[in-house]
Amino acid sequence: MRNIIICKSCGGRGMAMDSLLTTDSQFPSFCHLGHDPYTGYMHYQCPYCHVLLLVDPMKMLGTQCVQGMPHHDKAAFDGNDKGQYGQVGSSWPGKHTGMG
Repeated sequence: MRNIIICKSCGGRGMAMDSLLTTDSQFPSFCHLGHDPYTGYMHYQCPYCHVLLLVDPMKMLGTQCVQGMPHHDKAAFDGNDKGQYGQVGSSWPGKHTGMG
């Protein structure tokens, strides 16, 4: 049984497929591009908007339908509002945080 991925960037739906496999299904396939060995997130590319998506591998095991979060929204995907620079709301360099 293959998982269905929903792209949080454009709302597109499709099958999670290995990069070497093709499918004749009614859904376009989200191509698996590997994973991040440090975070564990699986990387898929949306066939509609071509955005790199992060998918939690544990959710792939537990449910048939999973959400893929765009790579630039990793802080939201982790369930917190702490960006990569350690300040609340600072996921993007140069984003105004109201601090000094």
